[in-house]
Amino acid sequence: MALLAGWLVLCFVLASAFASRPVWLFSAAIIIRILVPFYASNAWMVGLHMAGYLVAATAIMQLVLYRPRVIRVLLNSKTELALFSVLVVLMLVNSVSAYSSIIDTLMNLAIIYLTPFTLYLLLKMEIHRLGLRAIQVISVPFHLTMLYEFWLAMRQEETGEILVYSQIAQNALWFQTSDDLGRSYGTLEGGLELSTLCVFAISMTYWVRNSALRIALIMAYTYTNLLGNGRAAVAIGIVVAIAVIVCARSSATAKIFSIVAGVFGFLFLYSSEAGQSIIEKMNNDGGSNQKRFDALTWVGNNFQHFIMMGYPGDRDLRASGQLSSSLENAYLIAAMGYGLIFSAILIMLQLYIVLRNARSLSGAVMGLAALGVIFVNMTNSGFTTNSNSAYLIWIALGLCTVGSWVSEKGYFQKERVVSRVSA
Repeated sequence: MALLAGWLVLCFVLASAFASRPVWLFSAAIIIRILVPFYASNAWMVGLHMAGYLVAATAIMQLVLYRPRVIRVLLNSKTELALFSVLVVLMLVNSVSAYSSIIDTLMNLAIIYLTPFTLYLLLKMEIHRLGLRAIQVISVPFHLTMLYEFWLAMRQEETGEILVYSQIAQNALWFQTSDDLGRSYGTLEGGLELSTLCVFAISMTYWVRNSALRIALIMAYTYTNLLGNGRAAVAIGIVVAIAVIVCARSSATAKIFSIVAGVFGFLFLYSSEAGQSIIEKMNNDGGSNQKRFDALTWVGNNFQHFIMMGYPGDRDLRASGQLSSSLENAYLIAAMGYGLIFSAILIMLQLYIVLRNARSLSGAVMGLAALGVIFVNMTNSGFTTNSNSAYLIWIALGLCTVGSWVSEKGYFQKERVVSRVSA
């Protein structure tokens, strides 16, 4: 509790000191969420993730000290707020079910849904206020953090050990010995989370000015993606990389160089040990596709029981023997708790944000990344486990709003100029 109290004091001090330029705090929150997995944060303090407390403190201080800008973004987010309010109501209605707990529901609401959604609104507020300067502030420390993840992932591949948070991880994660580390985790909760993060990281190279540096970062993040060993994330990451290379602001010569370098880079990664590991996994997935098919079959046979409300029975399908794994889909798992309508509205909200902001190349690229992260969460438990994806989806959606900013301000030329000075 002492550590939590100290962290709260620090968060409010920082939120007050940087109240006039909160984008620095949002950048810090993103980095903290990447560098501190939920099991480490839970070991140090209860409740929200460490990054969540910083987001909450910043939101409170913005409301107190800069109310007009907060009101402005809220008025510009009526549809998002309306749909999210419906989600909250559905969660609260389900909390009175005999198969739910009001305490657990409120905790899930605060940790997995409300805090990340608040970060989305705050990112939207700063991007609409500062434009591409907000992206610049977030981009540089993010790429430095990802280079650390790249290095750490390679070290984990070499040693077979988690290396960071080792003692906490041994007690908190599903594996009990370092020999069970079958893929690189970085500082995240698992290999699939690392791969999902790499999809978003590849899209962030759009803001890098130098074509050679952009390609180098794309290759580094793609290799990290391979080390995370997530098939869906690798495939989506390649699609996002192609979109970045094609859409990035550069001369014709630089674009040709990027395409050629990208082709050779992907061929090299394909022939690497990590690349061949993914190919082997696609050819022999150990039954994971069958498990997903079984999960979809179960949903098809039982969906009528959890359309409006959560599933009225044992929701641990693996422990109850109904399936050999979980539903392997974060949105279906959420539907088990709060109903299929809940998940449908959640997806509708997220797709609305992507489509609303696909008004420029930058908005389209960031929107593609957001869709990629959403799709990967449809192949694993994702955000429902309080993993990094709970924040990453809304961070990607928040940065999507640069598309509407460019469109509404008419700053297409300014987008090009600022992208040239981005690190």
